[in-house]
Amino acid sequence: MASARNTSTKTTTNTAIHNLRRNRTFLIQHLNIEHVVELLLQESKIGRQEYDEVCDRSLTGKQKVKALLDVLDRKDDSAYEVFRRGIVDGECDQKFIVQKLDETEETVVTTKYVGRPKGNDYKVILLGESGVGKTNLQIVYTEGRFPGTTQPLTIGTEFSFKDVEIDDNSFVRVQIWDTAGQETYAPISRAIYRDCDGVIFVYDVTRRESLDKLAFWIREYRQYNKQHDRTIMMMVGNKRDLLVREGYAREVTPHDAHVFAEEHGIDHVYLHETSAATKQNVNTVFRILINEIYNRNPKPLRRLREQGITLSKGDLKKKKSKCPCLRGEKD
Repeated sequence: MASARNTSTKTTTNTAIHNLRRNRTFLIQHLNIEHVVELLLQESKIGRQEYDEVCDRSLTGKQKVKALLDVLDRKDDSAYEVFRRGIVDGECDQKFIVQKLDETEETVVTTKYVGRPKGNDYKVILLGESGVGKTNLQIVYTEGRFPGTTQPLTIGTEFSFKDVEIDDNSFVRVQIWDTAGQETYAPISRAIYRDCDGVIFVYDVTRRESLDKLAFWIREYRQYNKQHDRTIMMMVGNKRDLLVREGYAREVTPHDAHVFAEEHGIDHVYLHETSAATKQNVNTVFRILINEIYNRNPKPLRRLREQGITLSKGDLKKKKSKCPCLRGEKD
């Protein structure tokens, strides 16, 4: 970009333009510019030649966004404000993009996308409200460490791999996808629902609201994944460790979870509770899910190259046992 090379230009110190640059990858991945570019032309923030450059029919949608960002890189704050207004006022619901642009630099923003698992990979998605511990569960399972209670907010999607040993030095590779918890960012998460083998709906056992809001994510997943009936759906109540801390109380009982699951078509055998902070039941929950996925849809095994979790032959038998925390044991 011209202004990026010429550090003496005014726009290089412009906060609004810096915001566009910082979020460039995100915008190229998700922005629909049709209304935006029309408004910029109408309000004389871009010229006809620049408009034609952006709207070149030979360009793909992402290439058009890139071309528009290149043009805006040479503009001032007033063009940026029209750009934002075009996003808000357009026919497409893109408010999640404006919210993303308003986030601080400390916010984790990831937009990695894999259309479908490769070969014999399995794909598991974590869904649920913000703050229930989805990111912590992912990191504890894939890396074996608890990252802490001050994790920055996740926007977009993020995935990591886990090689799970099956038998005799062979394993399957599992993609574990973390997603944003705000409903505003739901359109971003929809892109990864395709070809999902398992989904874990996560709630906080100390927040009844987080359970109630799972209804939105269950509905979202079923609406935007035409093959949702092939997915193993699990519900996990996280943050059991808080139940022994002063100032916290259980707001979701195992019975509450059973009733909710029955109302939303989730088999009660896939109800569990965990603590990412103490790692309680985290490996167990993922192992049960992956066992069930493998039993329903066996795939060719890879030769073991990395250390994973060992599943015995007995573990591969289809299990219907509930987690100990849901068998009536007291907190």
